[in-house]
Amino acid sequence: MSIYLNRKPVDAARIIRIQADGNYSVIHLDNNQRVLMALTLMEYQRQLPGFIRVHRRHLINPAFVVRMHYHGVNNCFLEMPQSQLIQVSKHRLTGHFRHDKPTLEQVLAACRETQKDGRFTN
Repeated sequence: MSIYLNRKPVDAARIIRIQADGNYSVIHLDNNQRVLMALTLMEYQRQLPGFIRVHRRHLINPAFVVRMHYHGVNNCFLEMPQSQLIQVSKHRLTGHFRHDKPTLEQVLAACRETQKDGRFTN
């Protein structure tokens, strides 16, 4: 699947993450390039169904997650390439994990679930 960035097709598999910046989005590519686009994160969320909204400001490509740093629902980060740490919203995890440390797959599944049922829309 491709999306257009500045009128050029880019394979979605090259996108590491997309970060909201007001009504704009900053797209982080696998070659360390960043592209500022005049679309909201919600628009990219619709265009890229395999990506996961982990925070109101971050849409990630799960294929690029290096590891998870979990210290409770209020302190969960996903490490992306170039040691970028993306915080997972506590709203995505609340009610899923009380005492046990979840696996990365469980955290991503919880984010997908809240993304689909609309409990976290911003």
